Amino acid sequence: MNSNSVCSFYLLFLAANANGYNTSTDFVLVADRVNAAIFIGDLGDFDLSPLPLGNLSAPIAVDYDPVDGMVYWTDFVDTTILRAHLDGSRREILIWSGLVEPNGLALDYHTRLMFWTDGRRGNKIERASMDGGDRRVIVSQHLKKPRAIAVDQKERHIYWSSWGNRAKIERADYNGNHRMVLVDASIIWPNGIALDLTGGLLYWGDAQRNTLERSDLSGNNRRTLFNFTGIYPFDLAVHGDTLYWTDWNSDFVLKLNMTQMEVYAAGSHIFSRATGIHVHCTQGSPINAGTDHINTNDPTPLAFSESTASLPTTIAPVVENGIDAWDGISHRSAGAVHLANIFPMVVIQVLLVSI
Repeated sequence: MNSNSVCSFYLLFLAANANGYNTSTDFVLVADRVNAAIFIGDLGDFDLSPLPLGNLSAPIAVDYDPVDGMVYWTDFVDTTILRAHLDGSRREILIWSGLVEPNGLALDYHTRLMFWTDGRRGNKIERASMDGGDRRVIVSQHLKKPRAIAVDQKERHIYWSSWGNRAKIERADYNGNHRMVLVDASIIWPNGIALDLTGGLLYWGDAQRNTLERSDLSGNNRRTLFNFTGIYPFDLAVHGDTLYWTDWNSDFVLKLNMTQMEVYAAGSHIFSRATGIHVHCTQGSPINAGTDHINTNDPTPLAFSESTASLPTTIAPVVENGIDAWDGISHRSAGAVHLANIFPMVVIQVLLVSI
């Protein structure tokens, strides 16, 4: 997809439905920190091209507002939150002060609210209107290194992951009240989280335990979907029976078919450091966007070895003065396996495992 195709893609969205609730095709947005770009493409073939957003520094989280047809993102280096139309017009810096490490970002385009995490020394979760106004801190107590965040627009809940001394996944209402710990056992580096509101499921990736997991929205009925020493999941998106994730030990976006329990590369685009991923679904209600089934012609599954005994057991992040740092260059330990070096091998069947 070239730059002209991107503009045509955008115009096609607008032509399909002026209010943005039902665009013409399912699509995906993927941020790449090192390449300083946000990519867009059809979800079926995953043919990606960069959005014409001008100069970016280090995009991390990405989300999409179908009402106004705008992409939102956090920038780790500039410590800002921005938005723009898919054709690059009306680019705005929404939040530019008081941020230390803007990580996760989530939109509720019904109430016109956005939520974000400020990790490391920031250690807070904030909320503002989607134009950047009415900003307020909603969670700051007993919070350390918050990472990903997701919203349940129907119940008006936020879900977030945090590393800290005791890693966990929590839930609260939009004001930060009625806070509840959902997962705090057998969890170390929970990064991306995703919600399937139709199925009532919460998904997350653990970069230290090298797992993709899920539970119900209360943290019960926990299952490990995929466990492989070579993975370093960063962000997740769920769409029907497919779980997509960006992986810092891979040059590709990867996906798990949860019906066949097999792993594939999502398209052939090579990333330098894929960070945030967002899937926009055109079917069903906006509240349940991202949960409707799609049919894709998946290629041969990626070949992950059934034996991981010879692979490293940890994938350590870069550490500066005892604090994990997103240097944008390498988060692999000296012996860590790069997933691009694993092909081709014997395909494994991934089994649901109770914890």
